[in-house]
Amino acid sequence: MSKTSIRYLPAAGKTYCNIYAHDFAYLCGTYIPRVWWDKDALQDISNGKSIREEYGKTVSELNANSLHDWLENYGSEFNWKREKQIMNLQGRADDGSVCIIVARRKNRKRSGHISAVVPRSKGYTSKKWPVESQAGSINYQYHIKRSAWWEKEKFDSFSFWHHD
Repeated sequence: MSKTSIRYLPAAGKTYCNIYAHDFAYLCGTYIPRVWWDKDALQDISNGKSIREEYGKTVSELNANSLHDWLENYGSEFNWKREKQIMNLQGRADDGSVCIIVARRKNRKRSGHISAVVPRSKGYTSKKWPVESQAGSINYQYHIKRSAWWEKEKFDSFSFWHHD
């Protein structure tokens, strides 16, 4: 990712961490959805009905809050596993796993945040904080934030995930 990639540049108060997470997972050979089925469509599918994808009708784009919930509800069906400790997640990234941090906002009208945890490399090492790659209000290819941003008051839930 380039810090200046037009695909991820914040604009008009919108950020694109959800799209970055989707692209990151895709390029790593894993799956994080960009759009997902609505409740009625999922019910119809579970009842054996054939449903056509219609943006805004049967599927909707997932923001970071929605991705938080998707990982909780469906992640294991796509081989995502929850990790409890942040530096264990970093270790998994160092060993080649695809790793993410996702946090859901208390105010659901505002998007949460999702970032990738990437392997440590020269110039990007810490024994306490993960190396992250993200799109957001500021885009980083590699960055160590030196804070547990996911524990901020504005979030009501967070989780760490890996895909081996």
